Amino acid sequence: MRKIADSDGPATWMVPNYTALDVTDIDFAALAKKGVTRVALDVDGTLLPAGHLGRAADAFLNHINDAQKKGYITHLAIATNRFSLLARMAADWIKADAIISGSFLTRKPSKKYYDKVHLALGGSPDEMVMIGD
Repeated sequence: MRKIADSDGPATWMVPNYTALDVTDIDFAALAKKGVTRVALDVDGTLLPAGHLGRAADAFLNHINDAQKKGYITHLAIATNRFSLLARMAADWIKADAIISGSFLTRKPSKKYYDKVHLALGGSPDEMVMIGD
């Protein structure tokens, strides 16, 4: 993430360093070469597009499982603002190490929430990526 200034005033915005049109386009091998092997995934709209199960979800689950088998992902967590059965199912499918759910006061995109994600994944922040919509 990087900060950019708002041209209308003093506010700053956090924007991603990397974007992909589809989650299967994420190059986990390239991330691993940069030392990024700890992954947090959002569920709704990311892992499971619009909460639907289907081919898109299957393709991404296969992509994640392949990256884990090759060692490109060493730690994996589900990061969601609301704990749900869908989050738990997704965590089982991808063999996630943890589910980090938000609360009324601590939810994405707050720093406190990402501190929880970092604590769950361990390592340094430079080794971590958050994938979400």
